[in-house]
Amino acid sequence: MLWLWAFAIPGILGVLGYDYQKFQCRHHQEMPYRQEFLLAMLIALMEASLNCLFLLLPLFAYQGYDETNLAELLLGFDLFLQALSPREIILSIHEKHRFPKFDLWKILQNSLFALVLLVELFLFNFKSFSEKAFLFSPLRFYGLGALVYLGLALLRLVLKPAAPSFTSRKPYFVLLGAAIVATLGFVLLVSLNASRYFTTYHFQQSDTNSNPFLYYNLFQAFKNGHVYLDDIPDSRLASLTNPYDPYARRGIPYLWDTAYYQGKYYCYYGPAPVILVMFPVYWLTGHVPTGLFLEVFAFILYAFGFAYTSLRLNKPGKKRCPGLCEAY
Repeated sequence: MLWLWAFAIPGILGVLGYDYQKFQCRHHQEMPYRQEFLLAMLIALMEASLNCLFLLLPLFAYQGYDETNLAELLLGFDLFLQALSPREIILSIHEKHRFPKFDLWKILQNSLFALVLLVELFLFNFKSFSEKAFLFSPLRFYGLGALVYLGLALLRLVLKPAAPSFTSRKPYFVLLGAAIVATLGFVLLVSLNASRYFTTYHFQQSDTNSNPFLYYNLFQAFKNGHVYLDDIPDSRLASLTNPYDPYARRGIPYLWDTAYYQGKYYCYYGPAPVILVMFPVYWLTGHVPTGLFLEVFAFILYAFGFAYTSLRLNKPGKKRCPGLCEAY
């Protein structure tokens, strides 16, 4: 089944790429559609071949793996290959007998994408070579990739602003439509995976102990009408002259990522996710969002916030950063 995905994923991406190219060139066709389709399938076949070679790494190097997880990894690898602009490379070699000259932004973007892939394979899964099974994190990989893309795009807009070719209001309507589609998609995703995106209140002890964001604990504190956490500190902390000294409290259990003050734990994380997301969702559904819910929801807000900021920075006739833009 895994080898089937190695060919199916590039094929699907190839068809989507062909449709996109056909849509882009509907007014000025660069080549016959038949040749365009054959080119897309050639790229898909090349990606499938690279997929087969790429699969040798997790199959033989790592201690263990999950086939579904590797299929998600193949999708990420193929998207990285698409970012390398294989169509432009093949056409340039065929027509000009040389590689195309990409600008500095494109080279930097692809280099950072490659770095994200290498970090996922070798840094986050360093122990997979000898101790544990390989685990690809789609949220981490695609999130880092999106941050690279959005960050470079925003930096390029700031340094080299260009007036858009569309009307001033159209991009905002497009952005609004995309936000609505993304919201509906998120609601569907949450509905199909409710066990991963929701938990029940009252929390189990394992929930508050294992939650790395402490937002369960903060939610419970607000629900009980106070700002300190309900977790009871070890009584030995109160007897210490300086409970913040890690050597003095050695051997005494302590709740990490909290501040200890006058016998109480306080969470120094911002309360906005609890107030603006967790409580409204709890009042509407009777369930509390998990950390994964907050991460995905925050990423959607960041993405559309970036898009809106980019439109504002790129507005014709407006210099949002005159000193910085003139320097470049």
